[in-house]
Amino acid sequence: MKRPVSLHYVSQIFLLQAAALYRMNISNPALLATISADLIINGTADEIMKERKTEILYCNQIVNEMRNGYIVESKLTCQIQYLLLPDYFTGKSFEIYALQAGVQVYGAERFTVGNKPADKTARISVITHPTINDLTEGIQRLKKYYHKE
Repeated sequence: MKRPVSLHYVSQIFLLQAAALYRMNISNPALLATISADLIINGTADEIMKERKTEILYCNQIVNEMRNGYIVESKLTCQIQYLLLPDYFTGKSFEIYALQAGVQVYGAERFTVGNKPADKTARISVITHPTINDLTEGIQRLKKYYHKE
């Protein structure tokens, strides 16, 4: 079986840092407020936001180039995109199908509130991949398996 490509990824370093901060015997809100204030004052926060926006634009351009009509067109600043599903798939069944292809996506049913039926879509995160190559490989796998049926 192919190595799973996660389009939803949280950095292990971030998790370890968050866990360490949480376990420390200090007031987390006060520490986070101090860190945030320092980032804003010295301009680092602006640089981080600018780099993040650039990355999101680049990733969306990659996804849009591979779209071929089966991914809903969205703004280049969106952090997620939606894959239109054929009638024979539900969001949940496509989640399972995509996972077998080594790609993690989430069906629209996970995000539906109320009694309106969920749209026939799967949600793709554009920004949580570890590398650009993982994003590209994940989209290629989805295209391959999407057109197989």
